Amino acid sequence: MTEQTPFDNPVPTLVVKARGFAEQSPLERAARVLAVNNGMDAEAWGIWEEDARAVLMAVREPSEAMLDSGIFHGDEDEYSIRERFKCMIDAALGE
Repeated sequence: MTEQTPFDNPVPTLVVKARGFAEQSPLERAARVLAVNNGMDAEAWGIWEEDARAVLMAVREPSEAMLDSGIFHGDEDEYSIRERFKCMIDAALGE
């Protein structure tokens, strides 16, 4: 039996998308998934907002694989990819 990852369970994603995905900020979507993963209704996302913010801060620095993917897809260099990624996460944190 293989070990399950969070990506193996589509329920949180379906819950988030069913409730106005396009209108939600990335921070709200993350908080909604945290709520569902902790046995709560997605509408209780406000309780999880600070935890979601902490997760976004934890992934603010891209991995080498992420940088390599950006370079592979035509971006100029590692520095510009790294800075763009950080700017996008910072924008998500500010929403």
